[in-house]
Amino acid sequence: MQERLDLAAAGQRQLCFVTGEPGIGKTRLVQEFLDTLPARVNGATLLVGWGQCIDQHGEGEAYLPILEALDRLARGPMGDQVQKLLRRYAPLWLLQMPWLLPPDHVYDAELVGSSPARMLREFCVFLETLAADTPLILWLEDLHWGDKATIDLLDAMAHREDLARLLVVASYRPVDAAVLDAPVRQLKLSLVQHRRAAELVLELLDAEAVGELLAARFPGMSALAELTSLVHQASDGNPLFVVTLTDYLVAHQLLSQQGGVWQVTAPIETILVEIPNSLKDIIELQLQQASAQEVSLLETASVVGTDFPAQAVAAMLGLETDAVELACDRLAQHQQFLVLANPVEWADSNIGRGYQFVHDVYRRMLYNSLSPARRQQLHRRAAIAIELGYRDGRVRLQRISPCILNWAGNRSVLSPICSWPQTRHTSGRRLAKPLLT
Repeated sequence: MQERLDLAAAGQRQLCFVTGEPGIGKTRLVQEFLDTLPARVNGATLLVGWGQCIDQHGEGEAYLPILEALDRLARGPMGDQVQKLLRRYAPLWLLQMPWLLPPDHVYDAELVGSSPARMLREFCVFLETLAADTPLILWLEDLHWGDKATIDLLDAMAHREDLARLLVVASYRPVDAAVLDAPVRQLKLSLVQHRRAAELVLELLDAEAVGELLAARFPGMSALAELTSLVHQASDGNPLFVVTLTDYLVAHQLLSQQGGVWQVTAPIETILVEIPNSLKDIIELQLQQASAQEVSLLETASVVGTDFPAQAVAAMLGLETDAVELACDRLAQHQQFLVLANPVEWADSNIGRGYQFVHDVYRRMLYNSLSPARRQQLHRRAAIAIELGYRDGRVRLQRISPCILNWAGNRSVLSPICSWPQTRHTSGRRLAKPLLT
């Protein structure tokens, strides 16, 4: 982003999309970037306008994040200058913020009912005039909830050729944008393709990065390597999940400071059995976006494992494999809960798609939400499905969940699979490792 700001300060307007899943650190990244900036850039005061989209129920208010950013600019270090330019170049926008007008202001009847095109034109001229001599950062958050008017405005700003010392930072969640069919998706694709915008994609933390976070928070911990492995596995490297999980460990005194040194006070393999309520709330909000049929499919898949073949879920639900693949493909396309994994060949030579939960914490929460009776029923169905699917020994399962054996109540069902000799031919596909864990 510093590179983009340098270009903007030279008069080349810039638009940068910051994308990533919930909790990946989009807001923190932008905020820390802003915190490092000086008050003046190239001798001029640096202005920052920040606005946030919200999940508006119903029609909602047009230009909500833009108006919020304008209001902050009008009350900021150069507020008088901003209001003066609004009165001259963007009176329609000023009407949307009557608290900035004097009590005796007389409204111009000609402005009422003006076209949306005039709103776009006024804003672009106002912004370019303000940013002609003053470097300006416009930060818009959560554009997956952005209204069409706001997206059209960004499109108009990005396509104008006039010089402006302007950097627009726009953040959103790709999964939510895909599920909601938000207009920001097409805007980003079009602008990046035509080199009128850049995209900064935030990735999950690897184990080394998680270890650095834990080392900074828990200095001197003797079991740091084991804790790092466990937290990384449970969080999949999502920074928000990492923080939430470690907060949970401290709050429940599973990690405590003794003599100035942090110690693990419970067996390392058991300290993250439960999912913190705060993390459950985050996941439940995401599950609310899925249909009842999709939730049922995900619950069934959670019994099979982090990775699962479509054939197994189809057999457990009494559905055609094509129907399960269609539903899973839709979720995987949006990377909503699932991603594609390697294909799986069944005993009858039926080849189906494999899928993987985006985060194992999703699977664990779905699994834990099942009632004991429902869980027992699904374990039994999973055992039968897997016995039928792999009965000819074409693929040998390397690990079978003890839960399947215990709940199914009929260990003989899986005995042919468990007793396959080590020399059996395997397909080389990634089946058994994640299949039933």
